[in-house]
This record gives sequence, structure tokens and C-alpha cells, in this order.
Amino acid sequence: MNFLLLEHYNDDGIYNGILIFRREDITRIKWENNNTKSALKTITRQILTENLNYINIESIETIIKTVDNTFKHITIHIQKISTDWCIIGQVVKMDNETIQIKEYGTMSSLDRGMLMIAIADITRVNAGGIYERNLLKIHEENN
Repeated sequence: MNFLLLEHYNDDGIYNGILIFRREDITRIKWENNNTKSALKTITRQILTENLNYINIESIETIIKTVDNTFKHITIHIQKISTDWCIIGQVVKMDNETIQIKEYGTMSSLDRGMLMIAIADITRVNAGGIYERNLLKIHEENN
């Protein structure tokens, strides 16, 4: 398997969506330390984890399609360009090389625009996070 799908929980043990990484982009994984053990005790599994059954991680294309269909949004990271930069939006069109996204602006700007990026540059896909869900609600209310 070329990808790793993880449930993400924030520092308070609250469900914060899913993360999908290319295995080749993972440089280290840490576990069994005190912080991890303490966090595991505070985590309450959410009903949103049932969405994991619909995510296909066979290829980056199937990941993008199934994540966008399941969560109605997608967050894409291109960490080779910038570790802080991500794109949150909805997939409009995709072929074997590029993806077009109707991008959500920040909560303060609420700007929407179209963006096309190379699929080969994607290093991580997220969805279902607290910020993304709130951003989706705000954009839906403004339409």
C-alpha cells in the first residue's frame, strides 16, 4: 500500500478529521511516549469515523474522488512547496495529471476561486477537520 490513512485528533482529544499521506513522504512515526499515552485516554471516537469505510486509498486519484464525495470538501497539501500551505475546497474536475478545485477562502475573506494543481505534487490529503467543517458551513450560509 502506498498511502497511510489516519484519524486525526487535536491536542484536546477531539476528532479533527482524517489525514492521508503518501508513505514515501513520511520520515518518522513516534508512539508509546507519555504524550501519546495521555492523549489516547482522552480521545472519544466520533461517529464521523464511519466515513472511513468510503475512502479508497488505492491511488491518489481514488483518494481525491472518495474523500471529496464523502466529506463534500478536501484539503490538499503540497509540502514540497511549503509545509504551511494548503488548499481547501471542492473538486470540480480531475484528469490523470491535474485537479481543478473550487477553493474556499479563509473564514475572514470568504473568497472563492478556481485553482489547478498537478496531482503528482500532492503529498497529503485531509478532510473532516473542525476548521474545514466550520468553513464549509459559513460558505453554505453565504450562498
